[in-house]
Amino acid sequence: EDEDKESSDWIEIYNGKETAVNLEGYYLSDNTEDLTKWKFPAVTIQPDQYLIVFASTKDRRNPENELHTNFALDGDKGQLVFLEPDGLTILSEFNYGEQVEDTSFGELVANNTFGFFDKPTPGAVNNTQQFASAPGEEIQFDKPGGLFSGTIQLTILPPESPNAVIRYTTNNSEPSSRSAIYNGNPITIRETTTIRARIFESGREPSRVRSRTFIELNSNVVNFNSALPIIVVDSNGANLDDGNRNFRFTYNVVIDKDPKDGLARMTGPADFQGRSGMHVRGQSSSGFAKKQYAWEINNNEGEDKDESILGMPKESDWIIHAPYSDKTLMRNVMVYNLARDLWGNRGGVRTRFVELFMNTRRGSDVSMSDYRGVYVLMEKIKISEGRVEVEPLENDVTDPELIQGGYIFKKDKSPYSQPWSTAVERVPLDMHDPERISTVQFNYLKNHVNDYERALHGEDFEDPTKGYGGFINVQSFIDNHLFVECFKEIDGYRISSYFVKPRYDKIRALPVWDYNLGLGNANYLGGENPTGWYYPQVGGSDYYWYQRLFESREFRLAYWDRFWELRRSTFSDENLMSQIDRWDAELDAENSEGESAATRNFNKWRVLGSYLWPNAGGYRNRRTHQSEVDWMKNWLTRRMAWVETQSKGTAAGNRDFANPPEFNQFGGEVSSNFRLRISDPNDWARSTIYYTTDGSDPRVPGNARGIVTTLIKEDSNCEVLVPSETNGGSDLTLSQWTNTSTPPNGNNWTSGTQGVGIERSPSGTYDSNIGVDVEEEMYRINPSVYIRVPFNVNQEQIESFTQLTLRVKYDDSFVAYLNGEEVSRDAERSPADLAWNSRATSTHSDSLALTFIEFDITPFIGSLKAGENMLALHGLNAGQNSSDALWRYELIATAGSGNSPSPLALSYESPIKLEGGVEVKARTFDGVDWSPISSSTFKVNTISASANNLVVSELNYRPEPATDEEKVAGFSSRGDFEFIELLNINTTRSINLEGVNFAGGIDFTFNGNLAAEALVLPPGGRVVLVDNVEAFNFRYPNSTAIIGGNYAGNLSNDGEQIHIVSSNGTTIKDFTYNDVAPWPISPDGDGFTLTLVDPDKNPDHSDPSNWTASSNIGGSPGQADGEGFNGNPEVDQDGDGLNAFLEYAFGTNDSDSKSRVLPSIRLNDLNVNNESAQYLVFEFQKNTNAGGISYQIQVSGDLSTWSEASGEFTILSSQDNGDGTESVIYRSKNKFEENSNPRFYRLNVAIE
Repeated sequence: EDEDKESSDWIEIYNGKETAVNLEGYYLSDNTEDLTKWKFPAVTIQPDQYLIVFASTKDRRNPENELHTNFALDGDKGQLVFLEPDGLTILSEFNYGEQVEDTSFGELVANNTFGFFDKPTPGAVNNTQQFASAPGEEIQFDKPGGLFSGTIQLTILPPESPNAVIRYTTNNSEPSSRSAIYNGNPITIRETTTIRARIFESGREPSRVRSRTFIELNSNVVNFNSALPIIVVDSNGANLDDGNRNFRFTYNVVIDKDPKDGLARMTGPADFQGRSGMHVRGQSSSGFAKKQYAWEINNNEGEDKDESILGMPKESDWIIHAPYSDKTLMRNVMVYNLARDLWGNRGGVRTRFVELFMNTRRGSDVSMSDYRGVYVLMEKIKISEGRVEVEPLENDVTDPELIQGGYIFKKDKSPYSQPWSTAVERVPLDMHDPERISTVQFNYLKNHVNDYERALHGEDFEDPTKGYGGFINVQSFIDNHLFVECFKEIDGYRISSYFVKPRYDKIRALPVWDYNLGLGNANYLGGENPTGWYYPQVGGSDYYWYQRLFESREFRLAYWDRFWELRRSTFSDENLMSQIDRWDAELDAENSEGESAATRNFNKWRVLGSYLWPNAGGYRNRRTHQSEVDWMKNWLTRRMAWVETQSKGTAAGNRDFANPPEFNQFGGEVSSNFRLRISDPNDWARSTIYYTTDGSDPRVPGNARGIVTTLIKEDSNCEVLVPSETNGGSDLTLSQWTNTSTPPNGNNWTSGTQGVGIERSPSGTYDSNIGVDVEEEMYRINPSVYIRVPFNVNQEQIESFTQLTLRVKYDDSFVAYLNGEEVSRDAERSPADLAWNSRATSTHSDSLALTFIEFDITPFIGSLKAGENMLALHGLNAGQNSSDALWRYELIATAGSGNSPSPLALSYESPIKLEGGVEVKARTFDGVDWSPISSSTFKVNTISASANNLVVSELNYRPEPATDEEKVAGFSSRGDFEFIELLNINTTRSINLEGVNFAGGIDFTFNGNLAAEALVLPPGGRVVLVDNVEAFNFRYPNSTAIIGGNYAGNLSNDGEQIHIVSSNGTTIKDFTYNDVAPWPISPDGDGFTLTLVDPDKNPDHSDPSNWTASSNIGGSPGQADGEGFNGNPEVDQDGDGLNAFLEYAFGTNDSDSKSRVLPSIRLNDLNVNNESAQYLVFEFQKNTNAGGISYQIQVSGDLSTWSEASGEFTILSSQDNGDGTESVIYRSKNKFEENSNPRFYRLNVAIE
């Protein structure tokens, strides 16, 4: 595989010289008529060494990474040529015939012969057996194998070559040249048997081994059927339950349910059957009587083989999970699917309930004694298409950009693959996929996680870019925490925690994993109690990162915002109970005998009413499966109700609970007479409800800084006094030294610059932070010090301030006062009653003391006064004998944003009338703190989308290739820029798109999670669906298009069927576009889009005459064709000096440097009013389809100051050029006269 984990063609270059060779400038080609097809970069091959070049068409030339040519090898026949830098001298060439997949062809140097090798040796000498001809024919059987009863006759079809023989085995061993020869007669099979065969022919490599396995069914299972799929495993006599963790051969058969009656039958068709390997998996669960297994699908060579099982995406690695101590059988299934509802493949793995039979007796039949019960077939957490979809990473990749992603790491139990501990919190982590990575990749990942921790614990930890938000996907971390806490998973945080680092994205704390001990199913760590947080039960490196994250006001608020969003949707009692009922119904569904899978499971495992570690109390009373399910329902209902009581807003106090505003209806379809009423459930004094109707937050984030003013700098001037009886400090009242007036003993205060402290240790830890050294006055005398810092502020500033933050470095504690009023303190270490000689109640470590800690004192903005102010601080050391101390602080004020109402927010005063599709968001604000958010989408007086009101108005199925700038930004494929646009042609009513989906062409569903503007289209409204949102925004930076989201799949370059279905299953549009005449052909790669003609008339989409190419390259997503410019005005793709905007305005092509028309000015002899004279003539070309563009002639006398010159010119002529452009000619109103004062003219083109 190459670095993209793709099986590309490859070419091996060998240096047989005694010296190294630099291949820079050498060429490889597959065509003698184009010898310089692919040029080598500066890469060196050492003597007697090999170089692999992938023939993949990917054209990669970075000498530090894999090399890829711009061509692929022709599998039928072809040629290869290796040339010197002159492009003429051929060093090596050969022609080759038809090739065979996974078989290499080359030269056996010792014999000077070319041929096929039985085993490829890329990067090493060709020393395996060589054959002149390609491998023999493939073995063909007349039956597929699988389950059977009675006897069966298997025939191996004869090879075409009369010189070929078939050799086979019946003991699962690989056939060799000494194995039995097949004589052509049918093989009679009466018991479980594996037949393996291959074709041998002189002069050819033996064919690949092919096999058929037949598993005999005992008469007591022949008629077995289930409402769940069935898996049958035959281990060829191996005891898979013996604890051996090596994969051992099994043959597995999976039978899905018949869609006609919903039953899977032992004699039904196989969904999958094939060779596999299995072993027991799990840690504590491996000790249970009911084992769970790792399952790996193999081919006959023992290599991984990707297969789709029960409709899930193809993969080789699977898990057959055994719910045992979880007597509901569904905890993992339920939680994984909830996570998938929220995050798709990123959130959790796919699951299917199955019933398992496992035969471990060699050659024996499968009987009811092999029944193992209800299991869950689930995907393994793995980087793979359809699973964790991040960029695959090969071990030899070292490119600094490429190594930035492609990792899954975890915190889990041993055994470890490649463990490490983080630098700050010492969190023990381990690699998961890949299990082991190179040193370069490992160092990158460790350093990146360490950088995240340093940012998390740094001064700017709340900064969206510099802080934790620059490293982690915050919502994934919130969701992970909510899942652990709401379902009280007692393995949470400390084990079974997975993290994903994509290449161009932040760290995600998903997918969720291992919830069988959640939802009350644990009698330790508080697991069975529906009240109380789980996280206090663990600590240290077992509860990492979140302690600091919850110190962030923005994280706390986002956490509770997300909780309430989920509580009113995915985590609602209604949905949670519905999910449980859904899985319960699957388990309780009866077969043809009236028996359910759950019943059979508990007949096999008689554990109901008995204790299985670590079942919650009351298990003796839960003697049925339904009672276990009901108990979990009750626990979950009580759990979610308790979590609600813990809701908070921006306030940090343990008792500062806050709920979001209440709506009289939380979203949905409403009539035009509906009025939204909002109320505050918190009964806060002096509070206001702020709301928005555009989907934006009514609160400006506290870390979104407006105008920041540093009122006190860390090196500002200060006055310091260590109070004593002799200097008068012991007699000072609080107001005497904390206000702006000079203290009575002012002459005894020391002046200097911050900070203030003591440093007696040789290390000098605090030396650079100390401006006023108080060792002489404090050490062994008094653990208290008074510090005063004056500052000035005017009334206008005070009125603009929305946030006030005190930042303090301190050892060991402090109490702060603003103009005589206490505003903050280190509550953990300061005594309740302060005296002039008080000390801190405990120490604050030196390492933490060197970092500014922020204290929000916004409530005390009102204590500021115009003019001079005083911020005083009472510094407290832990003891008078302490060898060090430090106090240093800053005061930061923010104006205009940061925890303030948004400029778009309205204060709620009376019921609100809504129109169209509206997303309402509301919070309560008491002037200091905000509540969590309430958010709902309303659809007002809409009609359903139908064939009569919704059209496909534009398709961009084969966009222009990516520009160099776009490639640098990470968008290398033209497919990234695909889009499809939908238009509401109803002139009076908005249409509701919820439930509309694409059944053909692309994969996209308009679900309730989309923004209101994407779900409800007003009359004439458009919504654009894109292949890649980021790529679309990069190519169309000025677009105002409403984007519904990313779709899955791609629009075919060759044309394909587009089928759109309404929420009730009726067809809205069903047509097939094409890229050949009579369809417009310029949209096929020339940059134009396919645009519907007269969309308001709802024309037949299948008629090519109703489609045209867009007026402009790139089309007009989000607006009518030709309405406006959507591109990047800074781009000059063809390098002709005209940027994309000017090319658009002039109607020229930015992809063609020859398509260039510039404005011109000249003198012409004209006859005006029967008088011939010279006039100034100004000519330019304009795009007649360009909307919203102004063209203005301007004049200047100094090339600096320009003014409109329209008064000097009049239109002379306008000519339609027949290509969507128009040539416009103006002449000066007055005759031209020579003038000593120069006049300069230009054309100003602008967006109106």
